[in-house]
Amino acid sequence: MIILIIIISMLIFVDQISKYLVITKLYKISLNIIPHLLNFTYVENRGALFGLGQSFTIFFLIANIIIVLALIFYMTKKRKLLSKSFTTVLILFISGGIGNLIDRITKGFVIDFLDISPIFDWPVFNIADIYVVIACILFSILLLVKKEKL
Repeated sequence: MIILIIIISMLIFVDQISKYLVITKLYKISLNIIPHLLNFTYVENRGALFGLGQSFTIFFLIANIIIVLALIFYMTKKRKLLSKSFTTVLILFISGGIGNLIDRITKGFVIDFLDISPIFDWPVFNIADIYVVIACILFSILLLVKKEKL
């Protein structure tokens, strides 16, 4: 269990330090990192993943807390029965959820900055969002391909 806490803490740290650097170095500007591919663009996201539902801030805060607590509870109760693959999925969901939850609680919004709009028409996102998306993809693979038991 200690190793899981360390991994989750490290993932949250990476997310939070990236957001701190964006606030201190790129506050409300856009910086081209890789031409025609990637910009760092400061965005205050008051909605959910990828900016959906901007007017439901309190709902997303409460939902975020409930989901993170439920996943932590599930992981601690079932940890001996969980496969490494499913444990990875839970770690990513929890880390992403807590990373964005910290922003919602401390700032009232989530800091997004990864902007791939030069090649895709896609909302600006952050490292925690990447964790959640990877977790969703892995979860889908586990359910569909491996027929993983939860």
